[in-house]
Amino acid sequence: MTMKSIVRKVSNLSKTGKLLMFAIGLTLSLAAGIVVYQQKAQAHFNGQWGGGINWGPPGACPSSPGPLQTGWFTSPTTANFTITQGTASVSTQVGAQVHVCAFSSDCVYSPHFDFYNIDGRISGMPGQSWMPNLCPNQEATNAWTISIATGDLGPGSYEFCYQWSGWGWYSGPGWLVDNNSPNNWQCYHVQVNAPPPPSTPTLTVNCTNGNPTSMTISWSGTPGAWFFGTGYIVDISTNSSFNGYWNRFIASPTTSTIAPDGSNWNAQAPASGALSLTSGATYYVRVYNGSHSGTRSRVYNCPANPTCGSSTTTPANPEVGEPFQATVSFNNAAGSGPMSNSSYPMRLTVQGQAAYSNTVVAYTPNPVNGGQSGSHTTGNMTYATAGSYTVTWTIQGSGVNLSCPGTILITRKPYLRVYGGDVVSGIGFEPSCTKNSSSQIAAYNRGSSGGYGGAGAQFGVQAYGAVDQFVSAMLRGSNPAPPKGLTFANTSGTYGASFGDAPCIKDYYADLAAYHSNAPAIPTGIIFGTSGNWDPDLPFGNPGYGYRQRTGDLTLAAGTIELGTHRVIYVEGNVAITGDVFYAGYGSQDQIPSFYLIVKGNIYIDGNVTNLDGVFVAQPRANGTGGIIYTCSSGFAPVAQNLLYNAPNNNSSGCANKLTINGAFIANQVKFLRTVGSQGLSSASEASSSANIAEVFNFSPELWLTSPGLVTGGTVQLDSITSLPPIL
Repeated sequence: MTMKSIVRKVSNLSKTGKLLMFAIGLTLSLAAGIVVYQQKAQAHFNGQWGGGINWGPPGACPSSPGPLQTGWFTSPTTANFTITQGTASVSTQVGAQVHVCAFSSDCVYSPHFDFYNIDGRISGMPGQSWMPNLCPNQEATNAWTISIATGDLGPGSYEFCYQWSGWGWYSGPGWLVDNNSPNNWQCYHVQVNAPPPPSTPTLTVNCTNGNPTSMTISWSGTPGAWFFGTGYIVDISTNSSFNGYWNRFIASPTTSTIAPDGSNWNAQAPASGALSLTSGATYYVRVYNGSHSGTRSRVYNCPANPTCGSSTTTPANPEVGEPFQATVSFNNAAGSGPMSNSSYPMRLTVQGQAAYSNTVVAYTPNPVNGGQSGSHTTGNMTYATAGSYTVTWTIQGSGVNLSCPGTILITRKPYLRVYGGDVVSGIGFEPSCTKNSSSQIAAYNRGSSGGYGGAGAQFGVQAYGAVDQFVSAMLRGSNPAPPKGLTFANTSGTYGASFGDAPCIKDYYADLAAYHSNAPAIPTGIIFGTSGNWDPDLPFGNPGYGYRQRTGDLTLAAGTIELGTHRVIYVEGNVAITGDVFYAGYGSQDQIPSFYLIVKGNIYIDGNVTNLDGVFVAQPRANGTGGIIYTCSSGFAPVAQNLLYNAPNNNSSGCANKLTINGAFIANQVKFLRTVGSQGLSSASEASSSANIAEVFNFSPELWLTSPGLVTGGTVQLDSITSLPPIL
């Protein structure tokens, strides 16, 4: 027998014209997801021998016997396949059954089928397939698995049919042959559905030295299948309706292409000629796999490719009340297209500045070419409060959406002022009197433009080394005048300095052994309800000279030095001052009190302390440690740097409190840590009561109108008191 196959396409939604497919099949063995509809039926052929033979269905012999009956059938005769475009193949079985009916011993010899594949889509056909010899009332079956290639079919409905014929020898006279009846058809139907459309393509313009050279088109999705291959068709046009365009086929699994790319783009009328892209023109691109993707458009030019630059201020770290300008910048990457203010406008927002609230500002240069940087500088701005303020600048345009963050830090530049006294740096304590040639006085002063407001001393200033932003003669308007009228030396620099020598400081602690060795020790324990705290006026209300000593650390609580009382406390250790120390109000010279705290170690002043009356001495130990006064501390340690600008209270540390010293500090080093106020808000003539000054020294009359009791040997008698120029 010979089997012939043909295919008929019922409907074709393909974009590419007629496509052919051939298939045969009965019992189906298909991949997951393929829906199969089967209808079993039978087919038979008429044979001939001699004068004719009666035929009937297989397995049922007729009542009027002839010499021979055979039946051939395939199952199913009809199968419907629903697949997704791009499915590689479907599989099925072709089978046959032969039954011999006879009332004699006649047999059929060598029954067989001939398969004939004419299109190449069908694989697995056996060619010629033989069955065993069959005698009356015997049956035989055979089955063959075949595969039908469907991978390149476009969307549509297809019908595939075939015919067959078979041969066999009869044992009686003559031979049996199929008559190739047209009724011997087997038909199969395949519905091919299009896959989901590809993703909307991404378009990237490729540039060299700021000039466009090509466009990369990329996408994702399931490929389509056509007679010429499996993949995608890419369309590019100069109009969104694709009235004239160029296209090309991209074989799977590739999901990107370049335009233009030689002559591989095909013009579709009314477009003509080779594809070329024009700088500045807009192009529209879509991808087809049986369905069209969304359309993406892109201007064919080299995009700007900016990145954030920096934000800076002039001057750097401006302080409260100080005018400053901010500069923000960006960088345009090398090889990128130019950026202009009209095409890529910049908007600027500065926290707390109404003039810059998403405001369009101009940058320079204009344009900013690839490899260059652009920037904008604001006008003058000020802040009344210290802190960190945000600045944001954005740039938007074709292919660009840049947002850059920055910070403007407004600082406080706290300063100290000395009224009625002098400042000396670089001197050493007796007995070694080691001078420090690298010692300096460093502070904040507004300079000539601010009238030399800020840090300074009313009288003299002397430094072995440098003086930086600290004036002498600070309240004078005529010579000797600030900034260095009373500075030693005042021959060089803005503020003078480098006197090259310094006097020695008295060894105050030596007086303890020399004159007051019997001074009562300060005990530990519960004193006024606070463990380890000592009132500087103990014993309370006892006028006269009182000396106390302590070996070990001491916490000095708040206290008032009563009328006529002179207190001297010697401590070999560190002292933490946790409360204000005041002199009681006096009405006569003999009522003037005095207080000296003499420490061989460090003095730590709590951030809550606002007033200290007296003289506070911190000498180094024999091993060279100690001798430092910290004006803002928490316990026996200076306040952490991240807390310096906090306002202190009873439960937290901070240094934003003014400290007034009615007296003097004498130390190896003084760390001025108070942070209230700022020199930008100062004036040259401000009084010591100004709340803007961080630390104030008033060299008060109590220091020289009364005898503090540091020495013995008689009563001090003052004959007269007058004010004279400073003697340094």
